[in-house]
Amino acid sequence: EGKLGAKDLSVLMRRKEVPQVIRDVLGEYADPRVNFTKSATKMGRLIWNQRFLDRVREIGMGSFFFEGKDRPPAATTQIAADGSEVYAPLNGLWTFPEVAQAFKDSLGKEQMSDLYRFIVRANGMVKYGKTVLSPTTAMRNWQSAMFFTLANGHFDLTQMKKSIAAFREQVRQNATGDDLAYLRHLKQLGVVYDTPYAGEMMRFIEDAKADSGLDTLMRNFGASEGAIAKGLRGVRQINQLAQGFYSFGDDFWKIIGFENEKGTLMAAGMPLAEAEREAAHRIRSTYPTYSMVGAGVKALGRFPLMGTFVSFPAEIIRTSANMLRITHADLKSDNPRLRAAGMKRAVGMALVSGMFYALAAMSKAAAGVDDDEEEALRDLAPEWQKNSTFLFAGRDEKGNLRYFDMSFLDPYGYWKRPITAMLRDQPWEKSAASAMRDLLTPFFGADITAGAIFEVMANKKGSGGKVYQENADALTQGGDIADHLRKALQPGFVGNVERIANAAQGVRREGSGQPYDMHDEMVALMGWRASTMDPKAALYYRSFEFNDAMTEAKQVLARTLRSVNEVSPGDIQEARDTARGRQVEAFAQMHRIVQAAQAAGMTPLQIRQVLQQSGISRSNTAALLRGTPPPLTIGAQTATNAIKQARVMEGPAFAQEVARRYQTAREGVGAN
Repeated sequence: EGKLGAKDLSVLMRRKEVPQVIRDVLGEYADPRVNFTKSATKMGRLIWNQRFLDRVREIGMGSFFFEGKDRPPAATTQIAADGSEVYAPLNGLWTFPEVAQAFKDSLGKEQMSDLYRFIVRANGMVKYGKTVLSPTTAMRNWQSAMFFTLANGHFDLTQMKKSIAAFREQVRQNATGDDLAYLRHLKQLGVVYDTPYAGEMMRFIEDAKADSGLDTLMRNFGASEGAIAKGLRGVRQINQLAQGFYSFGDDFWKIIGFENEKGTLMAAGMPLAEAEREAAHRIRSTYPTYSMVGAGVKALGRFPLMGTFVSFPAEIIRTSANMLRITHADLKSDNPRLRAAGMKRAVGMALVSGMFYALAAMSKAAAGVDDDEEEALRDLAPEWQKNSTFLFAGRDEKGNLRYFDMSFLDPYGYWKRPITAMLRDQPWEKSAASAMRDLLTPFFGADITAGAIFEVMANKKGSGGKVYQENADALTQGGDIADHLRKALQPGFVGNVERIANAAQGVRREGSGQPYDMHDEMVALMGWRASTMDPKAALYYRSFEFNDAMTEAKQVLARTLRSVNEVSPGDIQEARDTARGRQVEAFAQMHRIVQAAQAAGMTPLQIRQVLQQSGISRSNTAALLRGTPPPLTIGAQTATNAIKQARVMEGPAFAQEVARRYQTAREGVGAN
């Protein structure tokens, strides 16, 4: 009758004298190949699910559940078909569309094909490893959540003692007495255990089904039942600790915010119970809350090709609007206590909005960085750092600029990155495109797994280098691809261990040649990872993009000249103009990079050496240093090769036509 919990049932099932009838009742859940603790847990879920649905029917009949003949006109949806066992005893009942949708959102299981389910699970495991199992990310999560508290004007940090007391419950899972009762009360109010990152992580864990995967793996290697049970217990304990700490990063500050709000509302005259309900409502409205995320955003977050953690930016948009709304309402209130709270929230928003710019400006002045060098840093930095807010940390022994990207620390950076893009020294259309990209990328950018695969397909890393060398043998290319995917998809703590080991052994980074530094790696465990602007390495890798752009520009004209279809002089002119335009654009972009390298301290001789080392011709190197793109040229050997190919593939007549086209194009090109 549901009176036995999973633990009680587990003990009962281990007894030799257990009646056979109980085993018969358990049926498939008493599979002798699995341990009875797992069976008992499943049985307990069945019992309590049935009790829940029975209770829902009892409460809902006549109010939002109806028999077919007695239902009101608005009750147009069946909760489940008559023969369905999923929602029994609710099957066959009619209800309102909104109620049916609520049941579907809360209890319904998404139907997926086996292939799609595998992809979703694998993707969930990658995201889980990159966040919950990453010390750097977990520490960043805790530090950045502080700014929700400051932005809402919750400046009374003496309430932190209640958050610290809650640590035992959420992380160590051993709270007792008042601490446990307090956490349960906050959970009932909807204050804790409901953060967007942690909520997505719990869904990823469910998608990944890591326990069952480990169970199967250990069985395949012939592990005993005792070893499997012990292994699963260890994994669950580690997961529990990691999940608790990750979730606690948000709830720590939510508790402080709740106590601040409750105190303010009680000082304004509200009784305790009402103040707690209103404070909880305000926390859910102004702090990211997973249950407030829309179904569409959640579905997008599960889609394996784009949108890595879409819940968080969606919540930044929602909570920012609510903060402005609540501030406006409090400032207009007749209650002086609420007006004071509105002023504090307004001050908090202004403080968090401006303090990161202030920190950047102060560190910039202290490090002796001028505007040109900062713009050079943005030009040479990876794509994801171009509109970041930087904290400058001086220079290394080679004079290279050291800095921290503060994007991880500022949860409201979503709004600031587009502003930074618009303020940069670049053409307005590029600024607008960059700003729009920063607004849309959190929702529609490539997912972690998909992004790694796309980089392999394009043979281009996010930092600008190549994943593999095209002229290498297949075995070497395969190894480079596998290593790239490993680094992109492995759990975060593995990367931490690998970098610490490299620092201990004095290993240098590939490409830049910078040594791994033990101090930097220890600081990274606290969430702060330093970067070094190496203009030589950045210029080298960006040169590959220029080479590719130049090749593509010439291919536009070559495709037209070699076409087997009829090509008019106008077609040749159009293709030539398009190729010329792309060439000029490529030169303009690369010249900006060359200028950035000069602003970062490289001499013209050093720039010339790096450009030629990356395969850029002497003439193009000189043009890049001058800042004047050379005319579009068609080499004699290129035309000869095209004519020979035309003769072999299509015959002498077509070869003569291709020769005529190249002559026409070369005459036109010469005019440029």
